[in-house]
Formats: sequence, C-alpha cells, structure tokens
Amino acid sequence: MTVLVTGATGTVGSAVVTELVPTELPVRAGVRDPTATGLSVETVAFDYTKPETWGDALDGVEAVFLMFPPGVAPSRVTDFADAAVRTGVERLVFLSVLGAGKLPVLPHRRIERHLERLDTETAALRAAYFMQNLSGIHSPEIREKSELFVPAGEGRLGFVDARDVGAVAARLLSGER
Repeated sequence: MTVLVTGATGTVGSAVVTELVPTELPVRAGVRDPTATGLSVETVAFDYTKPETWGDALDGVEAVFLMFPPGVAPSRVTDFADAAVRTGVERLVFLSVLGAGKLPVLPHRRIERHLERLDTETAALRAAYFMQNLSGIHSPEIREKSELFVPAGEGRLGFVDARDVGAVAARLLSGER
C-alpha cells in the first residue's frame, strides 16, 4: 500500500513521513519541487492548484494525508480528494483545526463535511496549537517581550507536538486503530 503525504516538508507532513518510514510502507511525498526536499522517500511533483500533477501523485496510492495549505482554495482540496477516491484511494486523513466542529464557517470544516460524504474511509485530525510555533513563528515576541500573543482572549491554550499528530496520522494511514 503506497501512502501519499501532501505537505511532506511542512511541520506536520514531515512528522507523518518520519513516522511512516519505519513501517516499511511505500511513502510518496507530494511536494512542489521534488528535487529540493532532501527527503529519504520517493518524491513527486504535486500542487493542489495544478491538477496536471495529481495523476502521477496518486498513481498506485491507497492512502493520502491531506493538508490545507495557505493560499489554496478549499475547493482545490476537495476536488483533489474526489480525484483520489476516483483513482481507488481507500483512506484519507485530513489535518483540520481545533474547533472546526463548532465553527461551520471555517474552510477546514467545509473540507471535513465534503470528505464525510465520500465513499471512502476518512478521518479529520483537529489539532490544537503546535508547540513548534514557540520556536518558530512566535520566537521573536518571546525573545523580545517575554510574552506570547495568540487569539485566545482570556482562554487557556493547549499545545500539541506536531510529531504526536504525525504519529496519529501515520497510524490511521496505515490502517491501525
């Protein structure tokens, strides 16, 4: 069973690839530039906005890890999911966001709803805020102000390690429960 990982060079996608490698399942990384990744798995050109890349990416694939990248219309993700099912993909795992079930206007929730209607096994991982953001996007404000600003109001914010999300995704993609 070949597994396609979209967003394979991102925070969660790379964790999914790392978790899948020891399973000895064939892993294919769908990336914009397959020559520039340095990944230890098969890479293939893939872009949600370029349907001409979808055929090679999906060839022989039975499970797909779906990301919703910034700047891409939700319809591109759902169109790709439809194409995946038409080619025989049996399992789709989608990285969604925490709270998507309560906020139907979120594009992630619209994608989830579309996936739920497909004739294949699907799962949506509603991940909380990634710990990796502390050493990435938020590191300047932490260093400079010793504070962290997030849109949580007076609420508390839970953090999750992207590697844990990757581990759950890999289990789902490989058919484990």
